[in-house]
Amino acid sequence: MHTCCIAAGCRRLIRPKNERVEREKVLKSCESAVNVLEITISALRFSHGTGREVARRMYSVLVVDDQHESLAQVVQALEASTFAGQLSISTCNGEEGIRQYLDEVGDPDIVFISIELGEDSDNGIELVQRFFDDGVDALNASRIVYIANSADYCTAVYRTEHVSYLVRPYRDEDFAFALSRAIDHVEAYRSEPLGVKVNGNLIRLEPRNIKYIESRRRKVYIATTEGSVELYASLRDFLPLLPREFCQCHKSFVVNFAHAVRLNNEGLHLKSGDIVPVSQARRKEVHAQFVQRISNFS
Repeated sequence: MHTCCIAAGCRRLIRPKNERVEREKVLKSCESAVNVLEITISALRFSHGTGREVARRMYSVLVVDDQHESLAQVVQALEASTFAGQLSISTCNGEEGIRQYLDEVGDPDIVFISIELGEDSDNGIELVQRFFDDGVDALNASRIVYIANSADYCTAVYRTEHVSYLVRPYRDEDFAFALSRAIDHVEAYRSEPLGVKVNGNLIRLEPRNIKYIESRRRKVYIATTEGSVELYASLRDFLPLLPREFCQCHKSFVVNFAHAVRLNNEGLHLKSGDIVPVSQARRKEVHAQFVQRISNFS
């Protein structure tokens, strides 16, 4: 059977050697450590949005560069992208422009920022640390796309959360991937909550806080960053309601890629230390989606 290990705040789902999944026993030893609710499901969006409505959302984009030519190149690429009709694009050339934007508009969804700014200015990484990386909510901070003239900063950029690092001259497909990945992170952060009815009361579940969902016979176990919930339901009840960061990696598991950091033979490793199994039948598909959505540096 699956066993559950708790050590130093980390929990791992360990796959049995015979590869069988006794779903009703997974994490049974952990139930005393989490808030388990026996509920009847009425899982609906608080907002009655559909995937098409999500696709029409607007995204605010701030481009920071003190060189007119390279700034114009980014704006041109944004305007030529498949998301062009959904982007509200603003530009500035450094610290004062960022301050003004934040005062007048607020936090942008996505920031394309040049690392190499003028000698009298902090570089792009330092500006991100000062204005955009609060160090609290990684999903909220992971909207930064760095741009540089070389790969010299490929280590330094990891001082902050970011979604991509482009080196000039970058290819159109690399830019498109960076933009799409940034939008994926925005969607994971701001997706509407799910609602489950418990004894007549509606409880909110934020998709960005869900790490994975597991099916156990007639019940579903939802593991979140704040605890866990059990309810009578099936994965089929939840799949149509989840944003695109979620992927069914196993007959009994759906995982939130926003929490995944590594994929190997054990399964998908999450930031929390959990390891979610990936079935052999879905491994190729999961691997392709993981590479596309999560990281080039796993």
